[in-house]
Amino acid sequence: MAEFGQYRGDSGALLRGSYHLQQIRDSLKDMERGFREDVTPFNGWYGTDDEFAKNVGPAYERGKSSLLSTLEYVARIVGELAEAKLTEMREVQRPQNDALEQIKAVGDLTGGVGTGGRRRQGL
Repeated sequence: MAEFGQYRGDSGALLRGSYHLQQIRDSLKDMERGFREDVTPFNGWYGTDDEFAKNVGPAYERGKSSLLSTLEYVARIVGELAEAKLTEMREVQRPQNDALEQIKAVGDLTGGVGTGGRRRQGL
């Protein structure tokens, strides 16, 4: 657990989480496409000008439209969550990357990174 004022994050877990969210988004998009393809052959099944068509048709079309809108909306939200996880991962990695760059810069200035121990004189 992180101490007060510290933040710890697992960039690998964040990346995996983003990947899973992207898979869910893609599944939702596949569901939407599949539904559209499955119902297209039945467009107008309720008729055009009789009482049944006038009562059932609009309700059916509203329901179909509502379902498709919901799938699109949820897929978009899940996609945005996946992007947020990637952003969070980059923010977790930033301090580590900055530290590694600073270590490399110090090593470049000193001719390499030593063990940090003292050298013995005269040997």
